[in-house]
Amino acid sequence: MCLASLYSAGCAPAPLPPVQLNTAGVTPSVNYDNLNEVLTWLIDKQGLVEPLRIEDVEKQLHSQLQLFAVTGPDVTPKLFGTKADRLAYWYNARAAWSIRLAMDLFNAKQLKACGLDTRSFPLDGQAMTLKMIDAKLDSLAGFQGVVASPSMKQDRAIMPQNAFDPKTVEQKIPERFNQYICDRTRFIIDIAKRQIQFPPAFWQYREKIIADNIKQYGTPQPTFATALLPMLNRPAVYRLQNAVGYKCVESPQPCTITVKNDE
Repeated sequence: MCLASLYSAGCAPAPLPPVQLNTAGVTPSVNYDNLNEVLTWLIDKQGLVEPLRIEDVEKQLHSQLQLFAVTGPDVTPKLFGTKADRLAYWYNARAAWSIRLAMDLFNAKQLKACGLDTRSFPLDGQAMTLKMIDAKLDSLAGFQGVVASPSMKQDRAIMPQNAFDPKTVEQKIPERFNQYICDRTRFIIDIAKRQIQFPPAFWQYREKIIADNIKQYGTPQPTFATALLPMLNRPAVYRLQNAVGYKCVESPQPCTITVKNDE
């Protein structure tokens, strides 16, 4: 297996229409078994998906998305009594819909993914997007919750191999956040250019993170990178400290989905 970045240059393709689902007869409930089966089959340890395997679990994915469409913190609030319940729901919904939206790109042979975060789909009794899920995560878990959330995109955190459990999801967020900082294929530190490249979903929190660092520690003129250090574990701290003096920049939004292939 090798790692392949699916990319289409040139003019932006026409946006795909909103996703429609038939949810007649679907009873709301909190159950992630179908998603767990999908993720276990599709995702490897590097968080990569093999497109040719998707059809093997397409039925399970569809059933899970139908359930997500009629169940959620807004439409069935009594089923999500705790913050952990809601976090697990949004993380699992983001993982499932990331796969589903990428499937449509594969099937349409449209590999440019710039509109992936803004295509609408039925979720939690309403029309939503991946970007709107990020807003939900921000309100629940702040910037770490957003940065650590699962994605099929090259510059975001990896997809999980199992569905998120409400019992452990709050502990998973800082773990995944630190793993993301340590991931050299997703969080780029360009040695030649002496740059730490923050993707837009991370860069948007720059001013807040710096301001919070100054308020809490009184650090004079911290950079974005040094302001992050107090919240990181040793491997992640080591990686950023090795880039002391590098310029912190916002990286371009890549229209890229990273998958596995057999070539």
